[in-house]
Amino acid sequence: LLQIGAVHFDINTGEEYSHFCTPVSLKSCEDVNLQSTQDTMEWLLKHSPQVLEASEKSEVTIFQALFRFNIFVREAIRSTRHRLEESGRLYASDISEPMIWGNGAVADNIWIDSAYAACGMSDRKPWTFKNDMCVRTLVRTASDILGRNFAREERFQGTRHDAL
Repeated sequence: LLQIGAVHFDINTGEEYSHFCTPVSLKSCEDVNLQSTQDTMEWLLKHSPQVLEASEKSEVTIFQALFRFNIFVREAIRSTRHRLEESGRLYASDISEPMIWGNGAVADNIWIDSAYAACGMSDRKPWTFKNDMCVRTLVRTASDILGRNFAREERFQGTRHDAL
C-alpha cells in the first residue's frame, strides 16, 4: 500500500461529506512483510511515479495510516448514524454500518485487509466482510442491465491511480 484514501458519501444521493488520504511509507509495508512484485514497481514508476515517490518519502507507517483510517471510518459511522436519526431513516440496526467500496473485487479491499492482518490489527478493522463492496462490479452490472457504458459516458475526475 502506498496510499490509503477514502470518501465518506451518501450512497443514495452521491453527496460527499468528508475525505481521507494519507501516503504510507513503502518501507513500513515491507517491514511487516507486505510484498510487491517487480512488475508492480515498474508499473508504478511508469503510471504513478508521484504516488511512489510520496510513499518512499513518507514517514507515516502502515500502522499509523491504519489507525488514522480507523478514526476516519468511525467518525463517518457516527456522522451517518446522526444524519439517519435526524431524517427518521434509522430503522435497521445495521443501516449505518460502513460499506467499504474498492475498485476491483480482488484489489483495494483485499490489499487493505492484508495490511490489517500483517499489522496484527484484523480485530480492529471497523467493518465486516459482508460490507466489502466493489465499484467495478456495480458499474459493470449496471452497464449490462441498462445497456449503457458508464465508463465511457462519465468523464474521469481526479488523478489516475491516486487513492482519491
